Parts: sequence; structure tokens; C-alpha cells
Amino acid sequence: MITFYDKTGKQLDEITFIECQWERKYSEAGSFSIYCAAADWNFDIKYLMNTDRKETAIVQKIVFEKKTEGNFITASGFFLEKVLSWGCNYEPVTLTASTEAAVKAAITTLMTKDFSSNSSYKQLGEISFSDDSTFPASINQSLDPGTDFASVLYDSLQENGMSFWCEPVFHTDESAPLLGVVIHTYKGADRSGAVFFSEGYNDVSDVSYTLDESAEYPLYGIMQEVQAASGFDNVISVNTKEGVKYFISETIAVDTNCPSDLGACWPLKVITGSVSGMEMVSANQQAIRDAMKQQATTDMLNHYKIETITANVIQETFLYLENYDLGDICTVILDDLKQMFVARIAEIEEVHRNNTVEITLTLGTPQKTKYRAVRV
Repeated sequence: MITFYDKTGKQLDEITFIECQWERKYSEAGSFSIYCAAADWNFDIKYLMNTDRKETAIVQKIVFEKKTEGNFITASGFFLEKVLSWGCNYEPVTLTASTEAAVKAAITTLMTKDFSSNSSYKQLGEISFSDDSTFPASINQSLDPGTDFASVLYDSLQENGMSFWCEPVFHTDESAPLLGVVIHTYKGADRSGAVFFSEGYNDVSDVSYTLDESAEYPLYGIMQEVQAASGFDNVISVNTKEGVKYFISETIAVDTNCPSDLGACWPLKVITGSVSGMEMVSANQQAIRDAMKQQATTDMLNHYKIETITANVIQETFLYLENYDLGDICTVILDDLKQMFVARIAEIEEVHRNNTVEITLTLGTPQKTKYRAVRV
């Protein structure tokens, strides 16, 4: 059930709509759109919520259309997690921590700075983590100026299979921000031994599988320029048009990103390092080299093999929100390909129309397991 709220969080009357698309995502902010007759739209609507879902949608765009069959409104926007991109850092920052408590402290300190850099202009009323939020056991990120906080949080959590959602905090004083947020981190459950999607279970109507290895690089080299007398180990001198320059290098290799069925082939990509936020001296050598590896890893994620499964699910054997939810790990059986995968639900697209809800799942980074046909 879709419910509607004004700018101060006051619940409004329901409206009649033709269709509402609710697109939930695990590794980035989701989005929504709602289509209705113009006469049914309430321009006081600022937020939407969807019963039993974590997300709150914020109206950011309204389009009016005059058609032969009548006048219509399409309202759309992102979920509240997107507002975390309103805060960012002015200066280079290095986040390094090796315990959960230290990671929480580092991220919280960055959050406070990102959202309070200018006392005269506030992005949000308040921002904090919930008491039950958990954090990864380590973090190592180098942030360029202007890196938005949402990206930092998604990246740090995704490395550990985690994500987050934002709970709104509403205010009524319009001389200050009307919106604040409480951030809740969470991790999807492993239901791979309990939830199965296949024709044998009669819970999917259409399934598509995509494997794209056209842009993958499993082997990365990264070169960081340093001073000649910096005292770093294994400094490389390079003749350039501007004269001799000096570099240190690091290499990372991830075998899961190698091309399939080509044996030990390791396509190589070399990038230039841009480590900042620390003095380039030998005393910081290990931290600098760790930051270089992190930068290479981040670039590799943009050149990783793309493997996804998309399925239109039928609410019979396993029920959405009761047996599985966004971020959970499930098993998908493709009988036609004789393949069996364990994969995380990365996206859920809901289409609400005519008092029904259609569900489409996208499962990312599948891992193959031993195939077995299932008939229930």
C-alpha cells in the first residue's frame, strides 16, 4: 500500500493512481515514479512510503501532460538514501581503520564534517546512525575532494555485503531544514538453502541470464609519482617529456575477474595513482601503498565482469517480504541451461497497478553451484 506525506511528514489522504513503479536497489539509492490523472494529484505530496518496505521516496520531479484522453501527472524521484550525496568533503581524506569500532568512528567523523562544513548553510536538520547499526571490520579509502558521503558509505559497506537505508526525521520550522535522517545499516540474509527460484518450483514466469566479460580486467598496475629522495622502496625512474620522474608501483590480481574458458589469461590495465590526504614521505609508505591498492580495486569494480539474473516471480511457493527481501542471497535454477546459481538480490522492481503488484528481481554476482533439476 502506497501512503503519502507532506513536507513536514503529515500523512495525507490516499490518491487514485494508474501505476506506481517502486525500484529498490541494494548498492545505490532506489527510485520511484507514479502516474495518475492530473485531477487526482495532490501537490502537497512530498514523500511516499510503501507498506513493509524500508524506503521513503521523495518527490523531486513533476511532469504535467495534456493528452487526447485527458490530463496526467507523472511524479518521480529517488529514495531518501540519495540525500546522503548532499554532503561531501572539501579536502582529500584518507579513511583507515582495522576494527569495527574504529571504522564506525572514522565514518561518523567524516559524516559530521561532510554535513557541517558550513554553519550558515545546512544540508539536513540532523544525521546520525541508529544504535543497532553495524560496520565492517576494516576500511581503507582515499577520497578526492568532492566525494559524496553516500558513495563512501555504499562502497565501504558493499565490500562486506552490507547496505543501508534512511529513516526520515521531520520538522516543522521552515527557517531550518525540515528533513533529517537516521541511517540504518543492514546485511541481507543467506537464504540460499531455503529459497529457490526455478520453473520446478513454479515461482518464476520469465528468467534471463546475462554474462558480459567485454570490459573486465583482472590484473591492475598502479603508478604513483613521488620525489626522487623520498626514501620509498623500489622507486622507478621514468624518462618523460618533462624530464625524469620517479614512481612507486603496486599490483593487484583478482582471479574471479579473469575471462572464462581461456585458462590463465590475465588482461592488464595500468592506471596513475592519485593518493592524497597524507604527506608523501617514507614514514607513510605502507599507508600510501594501501591507498594505491584501494584505488586500483575501485577502478577494477568498474571493469568487472557483469553477471546478472533477472526473473519475474510468481507469489506462490516463496512469498516476497515473508520469505525473501532485498539483499538476501537465494538460489536460482536455470533448467534450460542446466545451471544453478547462488546470488544476492541486488534490485527489486515493483509495479503497482489495478490493485496488483508485479515483482521483478535482479540478482547480481552469481556463483555457480552443482546443478540439480528440481520438480515440486
